[in-house]
Amino acid sequence: MTCKMRIIKTGIAITCVAMICMLAIDAGARAEQGRAPDEAKKLKNPLTATKENIEAGHELYQMNCVICHGEDGKSKTRMASSMDPKPPDLTGKEVQSRTDGEIFWIITHGTKESVMPEYGATMSDTERWQLTLYVRRLAKPESK
Repeated sequence: MTCKMRIIKTGIAITCVAMICMLAIDAGARAEQGRAPDEAKKLKNPLTATKENIEAGHELYQMNCVICHGEDGKSKTRMASSMDPKPPDLTGKEVQSRTDGEIFWIITHGTKESVMPEYGATMSDTERWQLTLYVRRLAKPESK
């Protein structure tokens, strides 16, 4: 391989690494702001809102989310009242206007601004999608 070829390959490698770093930084900045990246908006929930999936999401919610977001998702808990910023009302427009993909992404990556943990390493994809279905259901209390 010629010297010129090595320089070109090295340049391409450095460019690729820089692009990956920029994407990671962008995703981190969005997590800090409680926003999912644009690609997350396009994700579609592969699960349907069956009774079993909603119940599984409810169980996950009870184990992981209720302490901050409360039974009804309105975030009126003792824990939430001591937080700054406060966790969002999961039944409100701010959350319910997001796509399933955005909700899934936030569950997966958490948010740094509100210290919401990331569940990507502790819940399977299926569990995070079930939790997404349950978050949707919180806005419809008559159908829980």
